[in-house]
Amino acid sequence: MPSDDGLRTPGHLMQVAPGVRLVLAPNPGPMSLDGTQSYVLGPDGDCVVVDPGPEDEAHLRLLAGTRPRLILVTHRHADHTAGVDRLHALTGAPVQAASARFCRAAEPLHDGQAVTAGEGRLTVLATPGHTSDSLSFHWETEQESWLLSGDTILGTGTTMIDHPDGTLGDYLRSLERLAALAETAKGTRVLPAHGGLGRELADVVHEYRDHRLARLAEVRAAVAQLGDDAGAVTALVYSDVPPGVLPAARLSIEAQLRYLRENSLEATDSLD
Repeated sequence: MPSDDGLRTPGHLMQVAPGVRLVLAPNPGPMSLDGTQSYVLGPDGDCVVVDPGPEDEAHLRLLAGTRPRLILVTHRHADHTAGVDRLHALTGAPVQAASARFCRAAEPLHDGQAVTAGEGRLTVLATPGHTSDSLSFHWETEQESWLLSGDTILGTGTTMIDHPDGTLGDYLRSLERLAALAETAKGTRVLPAHGGLGRELADVVHEYRDHRLARLAEVRAAVAQLGDDAGAVTALVYSDVPPGVLPAARLSIEAQLRYLRENSLEATDSLD
């Protein structure tokens, strides 16, 4: 696999795994890190593009040059979907996502659906939590196993929960599902939509779960001190994050507060 340094230049189609190429979009930012990573699975003319990315003409024309027969979307956020219509127009390839809103000339994707591209097989996995429509794609060849994780797992840092659409309960269940995949498909590595590539799924999914539970404990302690006030809890729990990330931090806090309220109610109901 190429070094991350080589992958951080927009405008280049680079091989990152057997049958998998990557194009980094020119949209760096606090939430998109170095930019959105669009993937091309399979050979030119018989390939699948995952996440068109932003509506950037040079980026989309580079993807169109691979002559995809299908375009897939991991979730609804604009840094993944803004280029959908232009890439569809350039290629004529149908577009599929969990949400019909982003589908073009095709039906929505469903959990467990299989897609072939070249010598590989891709399986659709519903992994809600970051958003309600979040999907991951398990890519397998005879020798390799990879997870295209969208924003469910990042290559750098951790994922925000986009409250109220995304929920912590869904996200924790998605991590459990990916942990089970790591057990059955040993050696699976992660190709995220943002950040570094190639970490072992088994390692990163447990780190993510431990981080979430530790953060939830911090939020629970903050609520005991400050009450159920999202702004105050965010300021205490995320006191060290850059200002540009604070809005996303607050959404994650609101998702955690909702999770604590709902689970407290469930515990109360179980005593009735």
